[in-house]
This record gives sequence, C-alpha cells and structure tokens, in this order.
Amino acid sequence: MKDLRTSKEMAKTPLKLDELMGEAFEFNETFSPIEIEPPDHLGEYAKQYYKTIVEELTKLGTSNKLDESQLTNLAFALGLIKECQIEMKGAPLVEGLHGKKENPAMKTWATATQKSIDLMKSLHLSADTRKMLQDQANEDDLSDL
Repeated sequence: MKDLRTSKEMAKTPLKLDELMGEAFEFNETFSPIEIEPPDHLGEYAKQYYKTIVEELTKLGTSNKLDESQLTNLAFALGLIKECQIEMKGAPLVEGLHGKKENPAMKTWATATQKSIDLMKSLHLSADTRKMLQDQANEDDLSDL
C-alpha cells in the first residue's frame, strides 16, 4: 500500500501552502490590522476568546480588518458554548413533566459548536491547518541541515 505522506502530491502541499501564505502576506499589507479590543456587545467569555484568537492570528499575520466579523462571530460562538456548558453543569438531561428530557442548552451548544468549527476553518485555525504548518516547518528545519 502506498504511503500518501510520501507521495509526489503531498510533497507539493507545503510548497503550495507556502506560496499561498506568501500571497496572503502581500494581500494583508494593503489592509488595516484586526482590532485587538473586542466589541462591546460580546459577553465576558466571548471577549476572552476574542483577545486570545486575535493574539494568535496576529502571530500568523494572515488576517486583517476584513476578518473581524468572522472573528467576532467565532468568539461569540465559543463564548456561547462556554455559557451552555456552565448552564448544563455536565447534565445533558433535565427532569421534565413526563420524565427526563434533553437539556435545552444541548441544541444551542451543538449549533454553536458546528458554527465555531466552520468559522475556524474559514479563518485557517483548524487543527489540520496547524498540523500542515508544523509539518512544513519541520521539513524546512530538516532541509536546512
């Protein structure tokens, strides 16, 4: 069985990503940076997430002012997830009139989780993207030897 990690196509992936990242840096030079202070309308947890995410995006240098709405939505979704978890207190079921039923916060939690995953992918904050960048950095380190 062929190991896909060593295929010619995979060998080109870091180079393509490097090319795309270079284009992103050039593109971002013409736009204003992201606001570091979170919008006032976000809740306590969402503001904390906003600041953390902005710090990480600033390190990557791949986002700008145009991404703020997505960033705000991501922070809001993550804050909502935290609030749902606190409300549920680890209990996905609650006592209802006719026995146990699903905690209403479960649906909100599930929806916010899916939205946050979609937004993270859109902002290139997914685990796959981080792994690819790390693999590329490791390959670069090895090629420098």
